[in-house]
Amino acid sequence: MRVYAPADARYSWPLWVGKRWTTQYLFKAPGRPALPFLATYVCDAIEEVKVPAGKFRCYRIWRRVRPATEGNFLERVTLSWYAPEVGALVKRLD
Repeated sequence: MRVYAPADARYSWPLWVGKRWTTQYLFKAPGRPALPFLATYVCDAIEEVKVPAGKFRCYRIWRRVRPATEGNFLERVTLSWYAPEVGALVKRLD
């Protein structure tokens, strides 16, 4: 079982365009030492997104995460759209 301790705070309320936040957490997996990660977030726009459930006015949020240790690591980037009117993530690209 994989555990993130503390949890990765994917949202920081309230959201607004221009908001930035960071989260540090440990990734724990059986048989492996805990690995520290740093995730940075930027809410950079409001966009209308069309998905099978309909059209939603969404906050566009960039997430960049990498191990918070010495070394040459690749950064993982995720782009997501959060719709306040339904209180949910409606689209995500990894």
